[in-house]
Amino acid sequence: MKIIYSILAVFGVFTAFGQVEEREGHVQNTSISVLYAGIPQEIVPFGGKICENIRIAGMQKNEEGKYIVTPTQSQVGTQLSISVEEKDKKGNYKVVHTTNYMIKPAPKPELSWGGFTDGSTVSAFSQILSVGYGDNVPFGKGKDNFTVEGYSIVVSGLKGSLEGEGSEISELHLEALKAISKGSKVSISVKYSGNSSGRTTAMFEL
Repeated sequence: MKIIYSILAVFGVFTAFGQVEEREGHVQNTSISVLYAGIPQEIVPFGGKICENIRIAGMQKNEEGKYIVTPTQSQVGTQLSISVEEKDKKGNYKVVHTTNYMIKPAPKPELSWGGFTDGSTVSAFSQILSVGYGDNVPFGKGKDNFTVEGYSIVVSGLKGSLEGEGSEISELHLEALKAISKGSKVSISVKYSGNSSGRTTAMFEL
């Protein structure tokens, strides 16, 4: 029987199909057609009546029984090949399809100050600074894992900056911010690490 391959792209979800000896197997990226550096993404192989004979070449399932791929920053701009293997009647696995995924840099995360985001008017002062993704990312929620390593706070019209370590604004710096007149602009820049690393900045109004 001829081997038939078909590729179907619908609403940004990529699925590759392979048919071998009347048995069907394919691999599906469950949410996106590209992969983002630092973002864990589940890849699901399955097929017809014998899905237990389908696997992804060179990958091991995690403790939850899932195939997870997390591209590195060094892979940005390259393609990652993921192959589906199917076991034949003799018990040997062979590749039935290979899909190339483009690796792109993940979006820069957003800074939040006690739940307030860039452009917000701060109605309550908080010590907590956090970094994460909003609802506008292409890979869904719950895939971010960031740590704020330090902060720099600049108030419009005042010289100098408030520098601190970690994700909590010190009590001394927080008291200084509370003494700033209402309507003042405050810029907070943080250094972060995690899925990716770098700096991100947000502007607030007191």
